Amino acid sequence: MKRRVLTAFGTLTAALLLAATTATTAHAADGVLTINYTAYRDPAGCYQISGFFPYKIDNRTDENAVVHTGWRCDGERLALVRPGETHYGELGHSLYIP
Repeated sequence: MKRRVLTAFGTLTAALLLAATTATTAHAADGVLTINYTAYRDPAGCYQISGFFPYKIDNRTDENAVVHTGWRCDGERLALVRPGETHYGELGHSLYIP
């Protein structure tokens, strides 16, 4: 009987520890990011900047956005667009926001 209680307690403890360490949620920026005339609600990840040059980035989120020279958020970092800022540019091809 005592062994069953200890086994059950050990199993319950292990399950709780596993749940506590794996219960993370994905995070996206809260708000709206507008690239030229396309708005993205709660954006996260890499976005291509295309269609209009000079381009316009309007960051109404709670995260910084980074403009890159490469098409897949690679290459040189050109600009940091902070929350609440609007940025105009000509050389950027992609934007990353966490």
